[in-house]
Amino acid sequence: MSPRTHTTTARAVVALAAVVLLLSGCTLVSSLAQPGGQAETGATSQDGATPATTTEPDEDLGSTPEPSSPGTETVDVPVSIGTPVSIQGADGGEVGLFTVTSVVPYAMCPNPDADESKYGMIVIVSVDIMAAPSLSAQTDPYYGQHFDLSKLDVVDPKTGTSTKGGPDYDCLTTGDRLTTVQPGGTASGRLAFDVEDESFAIRWFYGHQNFVVAPSEWGWD
Repeated sequence: MSPRTHTTTARAVVALAAVVLLLSGCTLVSSLAQPGGQAETGATSQDGATPATTTEPDEDLGSTPEPSSPGTETVDVPVSIGTPVSIQGADGGEVGLFTVTSVVPYAMCPNPDADESKYGMIVIVSVDIMAAPSLSAQTDPYYGQHFDLSKLDVVDPKTGTSTKGGPDYDCLTTGDRLTTVQPGGTASGRLAFDVEDESFAIRWFYGHQNFVVAPSEWGWD
């Protein structure tokens, strides 16, 4: 074979290789452009479809706040000595009667074994109380299904805070001391307090009612 023929043949082979390479590249590009091609970016499902993008909802948007329990405003109920006052339940219905029959400052303790006053004055409060059977239907724990007389207190008539001192459990005999009253029951008894020698009021509360006996009821300003 002459040199010229060899050169011509070599050029033909190179040209043929270039054509084959060009055709292979076109086929590869065409294949990768198809939906199932591996050149796609992003996650795909098994059938080649791109899954829909989901966005987490904002917890603050469209959320409903917890409802607050409806409250009843606390009210002061003036109490006159010897006059019964109505005790109301959560629904406003009467569930009992509360009567303060006497308030005695500078009292002498009925119990002969009682100690002398440590704070300056013994106060004895006498109470009659009636609990209606409907008291048992009070499901609100703020009201309760019995009357707790241990909540009766001697307070400052201007601020409503407890005076210095407190209940004197030794002043009265056990049978004379008033504690709790159950639905359908009635009770009469006394409570004694050893407090400082200052102007005071008597307060007892049930639910939304503060029953208050002012110092003017026993002749104090």
